[in-house]
Amino acid sequence: MRECHGAIVVAFERTYFESGIEKKKIDLKSVRYTTPWNQIEASLAFGFGIPIIVLMEPGLREEGLLEQKFDWYVDQVNISAAGLSDKNVRNRLMAWCRKLQTAKVSANRGTIDAKMALFELMQLLTLGSVGWLIAISFGIFVFGIAVGQSPVGTFLLSLVRKP
Repeated sequence: MRECHGAIVVAFERTYFESGIEKKKIDLKSVRYTTPWNQIEASLAFGFGIPIIVLMEPGLREEGLLEQKFDWYVDQVNISAAGLSDKNVRNRLMAWCRKLQTAKVSANRGTIDAKMALFELMQLLTLGSVGWLIAISFGIFVFGIAVGQSPVGTFLLSLVRKP
């Protein structure tokens, strides 16, 4: 998943309930569910920041990460050779693939290369790593001032010392 530039989640019927009750108060009639693995696949991709498109059979229950309300597109499409061969479906998939190709997505996401520019390195930082970087830099800075050993510390001490 770390090496992917996009994730296509294909959701089709796995379980069918002719009737049932949800939360002891909601009647279910002819409800079709997909596999829980679709939720896992979508959440992994979402967690890695990978663009997602969901191809979902019409009539499946939309829930969790297989709902239109999130940051990806859920395409209701007949999951069959004929459905996936449909010109409109192919055009939507190709448009999504072109968008991925033109996006600035690093093939080596999360890895550091010796030839990377400072801006590229900064893009790899997470909030936690920025916090640690600031804390360590501050500690070195304060220690350097205290012992007068760091060039920055020496420079700052020269500014505050009276001539």
